[in-house]
Formats: sequence, C-alpha cells, structure tokens
Amino acid sequence: MAEINGANGLISGKGIRLHARSPFRDGHFVLSPPKKEAPLNIKTVLAAAASAAIAAGMLAAASPAAAQAPLTHSAQITNYLDNGSHGYWATTAFTRTVTIATWNTKTSWKVTVRDAGTFRTLKDRKSPGAGVPITTPTEGTFKGSMEIFVQSATKPDASKVKAAYNYRCDKNGTADRSVICPGMPAETGDWGKLFFAAGSGATFRTGNYSFDYRGQCGQRWIDVNGSYSGDITNGCATPATPIKPTVTAQSCKANGKVRPASMLIPRVRGVKYEIAGNAVQPGRVTVEPGRHLVKTTAEAGYVLKKGVKPSWVIPVKAVRCK
Repeated sequence: MAEINGANGLISGKGIRLHARSPFRDGHFVLSPPKKEAPLNIKTVLAAAASAAIAAGMLAAASPAAAQAPLTHSAQITNYLDNGSHGYWATTAFTRTVTIATWNTKTSWKVTVRDAGTFRTLKDRKSPGAGVPITTPTEGTFKGSMEIFVQSATKPDASKVKAAYNYRCDKNGTADRSVICPGMPAETGDWGKLFFAAGSGATFRTGNYSFDYRGQCGQRWIDVNGSYSGDITNGCATPATPIKPTVTAQSCKANGKVRPASMLIPRVRGVKYEIAGNAVQPGRVTVEPGRHLVKTTAEAGYVLKKGVKPSWVIPVKAVRCK
C-alpha cells in the first residue's frame, strides 16, 4: 500500500516511488518503476583498464628520467691506411661520427660508427677486389658504418676522445696497423672502447658493418661483413692541360747592373714541368739568356689532354746595361 510522505512530497510503496507533483493521466498518478542500474560490461572494463595502462606507459616513456639521451661525437681522421682483400690498397681521410645509446637494458649500449670521406689508391699495391696491380693511382669517395655492442654498468664518456686524429700510417708498411699507424688510437672495431673507462669491466662485440667505395669511371667496391663485390683498379686517367710558362726578360738596374731574367712555371693540377731535363716546381725560376727547352709530363692518375702542345722552346734575350 502506498504512503504519502508530507515532508518530501513523495508517495512511496513497494516497488513504486512517485513525487506528489507528478502529472496525472486519466485521473491517476503516472507511476514509474525505479530505474535499474545498468549491468557492468566486462569488455568495457578491460578496455578502459588497457587504455589507462597504455597512457601510463606513454607518460613514462615521455619522462626525461626514463630515457638516456644518445651521446654523439665527431672526429676528423687523416692518413689512414685502408685494407682490402689483398692487403693495404689506399689512404683515406674522413669524418667519423659516433652515436652511443642504451640498448635493451640500462647496462647495454649500442655504438654506431659512421664514416664518410675520400680515398686515394696506392701505386704498386693490389686492388681491393680482384687484386689487380695498381699502376696508376686514382681517387674517389667512400662511406660506411659499423655497429658495436657494449655491456657496461658505467655510462660512456667522450671527454677524452679528440676531435681530430692524424693516424700517420706508413704508406709502404705491410705490418699490422697498430705498428705502422702510430697516431691511431684504436681500430674501427675497437673505437667504442675509447668511450668506456679501462678497467670498468665493459665487454664489446662487433655487429654488422658495410663500406661502399666509389672511384672514377663508375668503379665501385663494397665490403659488407667481409663479403666483397666489385673492384677499384687503375680507374680513368684525368685529362690535364699544360700551360706555357712566361718569361720576364733581363732589365737594367739603377746602378747599371743587369737584373736576371726569370721564368714563371704555372701550377697546373696533374702536370709536371722540367727545363733542359731538370724538374722544376711551380713558381718563378731564374734563367740565363738562351733557348730553353721546357717539357711537361702527366702526374700519376693524369694524362695530358690530346691536341695540346706538351713542350716549348722558349728564348730568353740578353741585354746590355751602361
């Protein structure tokens, strides 16, 4: 049986709940059953929990304390002796960029070494691929990278690694680079050791590596984890154009003495000069009156351009001074 509660204007009874100001319909109060609570959907609950977990993980990953910023270091390296499948074959100069970041755990590190620079082949050595004798040195560019994996409880430190190294490798040497390159602090595969303190208990493992060399005339040699392809042999000789030297004639000084004549030897890449069979360097040289035979020859890796005169007979006149 329903009861009216005057204090709050409610009519209540078993299974019903009605406000006294509820509308009438056909002379009767409109009675509504109490609202039922919607049952929990287990899929909805699990999805919400998963979303919360993902959001928490994203926040943790974004936190500065959760990620170790990579260490980056660059160095300029010169006079390195590069090794092919038949021994040393070229000298190189390049920029080495090292990046070190955590790997899997806080005590695991990945060192990535990236090189980019130039090379020049060595005369009388063997080409890196087929072992062809190099009779005419050639030049080109190269780039490559190597992975080194480190286990160390201590963080890497670049404070003792220099910004430039002259390896000073002996071009005629055949022994290990640790002997013939006195300026080399470490081989490429050991470069990661420069960033971790000695005696720290760190261990090192070399991962994948690849180096790509590109020479003249489309020649290319690639070394991927010790598997070679292609070759760089004698390449193409670069055309060089000789320029005829100029003469400054004798002249008289104020005291009546003769000012000697001189010949200006041009500086031309790939061209060597000689006067009467004697090699001369670019610049001004003193010459006596007479006829001088000047010849030019090509330097290693060059050829004199066809159709250009390679020699001249240059006269130098004498003067009399009062």
